[in-house]
Amino acid sequence: MAIGPDGRIIRRHVRQFTPVNTESPSENIGFFLGFISVIIVSVLFVLILSGIGWLGGFIFNLSWWNAGTFSTVAMILNLILFPIYISGALEGLAYRNESRYKLYAFLYAFLIFAVPYTIGMLWDNDLSVWPYVWSFLYGLYSVWLATKMID
Repeated sequence: MAIGPDGRIIRRHVRQFTPVNTESPSENIGFFLGFISVIIVSVLFVLILSGIGWLGGFIFNLSWWNAGTFSTVAMILNLILFPIYISGALEGLAYRNESRYKLYAFLYAFLIFAVPYTIGMLWDNDLSVWPYVWSFLYGLYSVWLATKMID
């Protein structure tokens, strides 16, 4: 490996293999690509914390330290941190087209709740408007926090 004038290792062609350009993020991210990447980050976060809970419960053998407890905490933290994932995935879009960024932030959060509720209501034949009200409110929270993250 080549060493640069400041002592850092120069890695050639590394940027070609990374999925996200961190120096100048693209504003042309598609709706579904951003949505899928946000979902992947959310799922990985929950799986990692659940794995820590399972491994710690296996090693330490404490009654409260288990995968179930850590999964519950991970889900709650995931709801709080979800707009931060959105701001990270759509960072380039935020600086080019803020209105579309806010629309995507709202739709991502709304769909994360509305789609599972809709599927559950179709299976149970239990139609209610309240899950969509909560989805709408979570979408507003997501827009607020995601906008705070880019300011």
